Amino acid sequence: MSLQRNRLCLILVVLLITGFIGCSNYSNSRYVRHFENANLYFDKGDYDKAIDEYTKAIKYNPSVWEIYFNLAVCYSLSKDYDNVIGALNEAIKLNPDYYVSWLNRCNAYFRLSKFDLSLYDAEKAVDLIIKDTNAVAREKSIAYSNRGELYAIMGRYEEALIDGNKSIEYDSAYGWSFGTRGFAYYGMGEYEKALDDYNKAIERIASQNTNEAKADLYLLRGDLYIKLGNYDSAITDYNSALQIVPNNLKAIEGMNIALTRKSMEME
Repeated sequence: MSLQRNRLCLILVVLLITGFIGCSNYSNSRYVRHFENANLYFDKGDYDKAIDEYTKAIKYNPSVWEIYFNLAVCYSLSKDYDNVIGALNEAIKLNPDYYVSWLNRCNAYFRLSKFDLSLYDAEKAVDLIIKDTNAVAREKSIAYSNRGELYAIMGRYEEALIDGNKSIEYDSAYGWSFGTRGFAYYGMGEYEKALDDYNKAIERIASQNTNEAKADLYLLRGDLYIKLGNYDSAITDYNSALQIVPNNLKAIEGMNIALTRKSMEME
């Protein structure tokens, strides 16, 4: 089993939703009609129809970056990450200074396991966000947390730790800040510190993320409990993950490992 799982994508879904934006360039009535229809479909959760309307709006006005950004949001919520990247490529060409575009493309590359490209975008997002006077503390915290996560995945644990600390400094109420720092501590072999951070992350995450994110945190802590030889706690965490996301293969895998090792100890 590969311990310590990647969860960056779960962080960015929040930004995708809160980053959904309107459009400032109304050059013709057909473009406006399709753009506004797309927004209405998006609000209703009908992403396929929203995609169709945004695509039609682009035909009438291909020079407005907001359309590509919103189109990418829909593709992301539909888990079509190749098209997310295509749409955000256009958005970034037209407006390279909007840091959320870089964060969202970072997420898409991450979902496709293209970690080098994901890290490039995460680094660009941090560079932009620290210069943006309109960026709020939570957004800065997310940007540093995401980059730190990627550093940890690549084995750059010291840099991951620095970013985790920076993320906490910007917003200590943001649960994933502690998750990222815990990930760094885990990679450095400081398991008790990792456990403390995972506990803090789980305490804070309840009101901040989707059920899938909560399940992922239980998986992370369950993996760590196995490393610490605390199989009962690992089993409890995997059960918690399965209650949130039934038939989760990673939780089932971890559960089987914990049960097997506990049985071996009892022999």
